[in-house]
Amino acid sequence: MISDFQRKKLVHLFNLLDLSESGNLQLNDFAELAEKVRIKLNYEDRSKEHEVAVRKSVKFFYDLLREIPDHQDQTISLEQWLDYFDENVVNSDDDDVISDHVQFFLDFLFGLFDENRDGFISIDEYIDIFEVFGLEKSHLAKAFIKLDLNADERLSRYELIPAIETFLQSDDPEEVGNWVFGAWD
Repeated sequence: MISDFQRKKLVHLFNLLDLSESGNLQLNDFAELAEKVRIKLNYEDRSKEHEVAVRKSVKFFYDLLREIPDHQDQTISLEQWLDYFDENVVNSDDDDVISDHVQFFLDFLFGLFDENRDGFISIDEYIDIFEVFGLEKSHLAKAFIKLDLNADERLSRYELIPAIETFLQSDDPEEVGNWVFGAWD
């Protein structure tokens, strides 16, 4: 059963993706996300980079639709989101299931925000994530430093794997990974 703590984190992540603030995840949320990325990263309208952002955002949404059953009209409600994560991720003991979900989020983040495609999220790219999603930046530096396990001033997939796993599964408020998507409480 999903705890109140885990529920708060998942509601926070849902709200980050629900850019229209409709209470549902819909295709227009991800089109708007791609547009925010285009503006933030100064991509020309309809440029190759812009088209990649659109494809990555839309793919993420359609992958969510495939994963979360019983959606209607290509819409995912908060209740469906929470039920899905409760039943399939939060309390799963299946390492492959967890790994698949962690990779799903990593592919999404790196696909949109690893601007120079070097396989890392730099501090500037991490700031871009916070700005695109409208996250409170007061926790940004502390989170980045704690996530940067080898102190090389960039986040690798290997550093973010345990952070996202923690975010998706942990019930311990002290774990650093809880803040990978900004402050949620």
